[in-house]
Amino acid sequence: MRRLHHDGRPGPLRSGPMTATAERPLGAATSDVGAQARDPFWDNAKFIAIVLVVVGHALGPVFGTAPAGALSWWIFIFHMPAFVFIAGYLSRSFDYAPRKLEKLVSTVVVPYLVFEVVYTLMAKYVSGQDISSLTPLDPIWLNWFLAALFIWRLSTGFWRRLRWPLPVAVLICLAVGVVDLGEDLDLTRALSFLPFFVAGLVAKPEHLALLRRRKVRIASAVVLAAMFGIAWFAADRLSMEWLFWRSTLLERDTSLLLGTALRAAFLVFCAVGVAALLAVVPRRRTWFTALGAGTLYCYLLHGLFTRVASAAGVGDHLANPLGVAAIIVVSALVATGLMTSPVRRATKWLVEPNVGWLFRRDRKPLAQEHETPAQDHAGAAVPEARDAGETRDVQEAPDARDRP
Repeated sequence: MRRLHHDGRPGPLRSGPMTATAERPLGAATSDVGAQARDPFWDNAKFIAIVLVVVGHALGPVFGTAPAGALSWWIFIFHMPAFVFIAGYLSRSFDYAPRKLEKLVSTVVVPYLVFEVVYTLMAKYVSGQDISSLTPLDPIWLNWFLAALFIWRLSTGFWRRLRWPLPVAVLICLAVGVVDLGEDLDLTRALSFLPFFVAGLVAKPEHLALLRRRKVRIASAVVLAAMFGIAWFAADRLSMEWLFWRSTLLERDTSLLLGTALRAAFLVFCAVGVAALLAVVPRRRTWFTALGAGTLYCYLLHGLFTRVASAAGVGDHLANPLGVAAIIVVSALVATGLMTSPVRRATKWLVEPNVGWLFRRDRKPLAQEHETPAQDHAGAAVPEARDAGETRDVQEAPDARDRP
C-alpha cells in the first residue's frame, strides 16, 4: 500500500469556567467534584494547536511561495509536539480500568479504522493514487497520530514505573533514528514523538504554573517571534523531514553521528517551542474555549477538505503572497467550523460511531470499578486520559451538549 504523507504537500500520499490562580496552579484538579469543571487552558491550547495543524497542511501546495515556506516551518516546529505533550498530560489518569479501555477503543481505535477506509477511498478516487490494498497496520496520512496515541496510552503504566522516564524516552527517540522499524503502525514516528508524550505524562501542575509568570510569558512571545525568523532562514536550507519525525537517518544524506546530533538539537528546539506556545495560551475562558473540545473532529475531517483542494489544483492559483494570506484565513475558518456543535452532531456517526454493543456489560456498576481519581480536563489535557485526539467531555459546553 502506498504511503500517505502527513505534511499536506501535493503529490503521493504515503465546562464550568475556571481559571488558573495562585491558589490552584495551572493544570491542577479542581476540588469541586459536583461542578466537574474543565480548566479552559487545555481547551484553549488544543484549539490553537489544531488550527495551526490545519493551516500547516493547507499551506502544503504553496510551500514554495516565500511566506508559506517560512510559516510552514514555524508551525511544524511545535504544533504536533504540543498536541503530543497535551495528550501525555491528559493521559495521567489512564489505569487500564475496563471503562478506560472501552474509551480507548471507542475514541481512538474505532475512528482509526473508520478513517483508514475513508482516506484510502479518497486516495483512490479523489487523488488518483494506486492503492492496491488496505491494511490496518499501515496508518494513512493523519491516522498516524491515532495509531501512536493507542501505543502511548497503553504504555503509560510502564513509564510510571521507570525511575527516569524522560531520559529513557529521549534515548529511544535518538535510537529510532538509526534503526529501520519498517512501516507497521508508523512506529518510527510514534517513538520519535515519544519524549513529548512522556514529558506531558510526568509534568506536574507546578511545572506548568511557571509558565504563568509575566516575565516567562513575555519571553515566550519573543522566543516564538525569534523562531519564525529561524524558520524563514531554514525554509530554503533544511529539509522539513527533520520536523516530520517520520524517517530514519538511514534515509538521509548525512552521517549517523551528525544526524543524531541534529535530531537531538531539533528535539530541544521543538520542546522550547512547545513551552513557549503553552506560555502564551490564554488561561481564562475565551470565545473559542468550548470549540477546543472538538479537536478530534477537526483533525480527522479537515483532511477531506485538504485532499479535495489539492486534487483540484487550488494551490496552483494561489502561489502568491495574497493567495497565501487567503489560504491562512480560509483554513483557519474551516478549522473553527469543524469544531462547532452542528458539525459535530452531523458527523458523529462517522467520527464517533456508537460501539457500545461491542462491550460486555457486567452487573457490577461501573462506579464500583477500581479507578484512579480522574485528573483530567479539570486537571489534565483529556478527561479520564483523553487527549488532543479524544473527545469526551466532563461537562456540557455552553453551546453544545454533545461530547467533544
